[in-house]
Amino acid sequence: MVKLEYVWLDGYKPEPNLRSKVMSIVRMGLLNKPVEWSSEQFRNHWRVNHAPLAARLPGLMAYSQNHVIDSEQRGISFKRGPEQLDGISQLKFESLASMH
Repeated sequence: MVKLEYVWLDGYKPEPNLRSKVMSIVRMGLLNKPVEWSSEQFRNHWRVNHAPLAARLPGLMAYSQNHVIDSEQRGISFKRGPEQLDGISQLKFESLASMH
């Protein structure tokens, strides 16, 4: 999944040409751990092995690992879907061209 990221700051009023306000391109990955791994094994492997690999990517501005520690749905009255994730990665680039 690739998304345009707009950063909205308190008090910010968007101009008609929103393209000028694109902050970055973010490639997002939805991750499931191998079934034979514990959550801690997965988190450790992801932190220790994948973070250094991502850090070497040309054009990478930022890399985030979002480790799911609680997937209970709160604040909504309907089931959203069967998805069960263990992590979400976000790799931030200046443009689509710099991502490739």
